[in-house]
Amino acid sequence: MLAHGDLCPDNILLRYDKSQKHIEQLYFVDYSRSGIRNIFYDVTFMRMTFPTCWCIEKLPTNFVKAFERAYKSRWDTAISPSQFGSQITKWSLYHVITTIADLMPRVWETDLILSGYSLRQRIVDRIRAYLTIFSDPELLGSDKSYSASKEQLEGLLLILYDIWPQTKA
Repeated sequence: MLAHGDLCPDNILLRYDKSQKHIEQLYFVDYSRSGIRNIFYDVTFMRMTFPTCWCIEKLPTNFVKAFERAYKSRWDTAISPSQFGSQITKWSLYHVITTIADLMPRVWETDLILSGYSLRQRIVDRIRAYLTIFSDPELLGSDKSYSASKEQLEGLLLILYDIWPQTKA
């Protein structure tokens, strides 16, 4: 399936009905990073941080949940609720691992600032975003197959806080 590849809020336009107070239509723009990928690549992107967009920290939880529900409703017959949560977890982990692999070698000794945002902070923020999944019973339910990744990333986060104390904030 064609995935957008960069669904940060700056690449989503919407038509909002003020009288009904709801979004009528979403439009995705800027397909420069699109490609054939698993659909969950884009779904889980909403859980990550957006350092070059207007919402540097993260999107509001209610927006992320609404986005996931919209995707889920389109795939309701093809994927069970437990599979949906497992896929969210798996692809969120993918985002964390690729961020670490891509950025860690560049910032181990000296941090880099791009668009006013620390790349070390991006690594830490993506780890934290992944760890929030474990407090969401809608996603994991009784599935414990990702608990090892949780423990490993919690340990890595403590190490990163120790060597990069400015990322704790």
